[in-house]
Amino acid sequence: MAPADLLDVPELRAELGGALRTVAVGDIEKREYEIRYMRSDVADQYSGEIQDRIFEDLVFEYVGSPAREDDFEPLGDLQFTTRTFENGHVVMCWGDDVLLYVTLDPSSYFVPPTMRLLEDQLRRHGS
Repeated sequence: MAPADLLDVPELRAELGGALRTVAVGDIEKREYEIRYMRSDVADQYSGEIQDRIFEDLVFEYVGSPAREDDFEPLGDLQFTTRTFENGHVVMCWGDDVLLYVTLDPSSYFVPPTMRLLEDQLRRHGS
């Protein structure tokens, strides 16, 4: 599993406040993930089986992304994916076989700061 210091949950909570729903880190090579934080109301909505299925979908997206990235070569490597749903946002960041996964409440205000925070945390960790 990814090192414990890879995601600084207290920093994310301090910066994003109540908009933060879930924080998880995944080891893509080992196909394992660990939820580092999940707000209680969110935990009530997702069974362990659904959480596993979501992570597997994200791993497959990462594994399949190099073929799609070729079309965007001038832009460089894919670093983030953001999905916007009616009731929230999913922000994903990849680095050296590690997936950082954060979900947020519906306000798009928190998406750019989340991307900056995840990028900073990967950089500090050297991933």
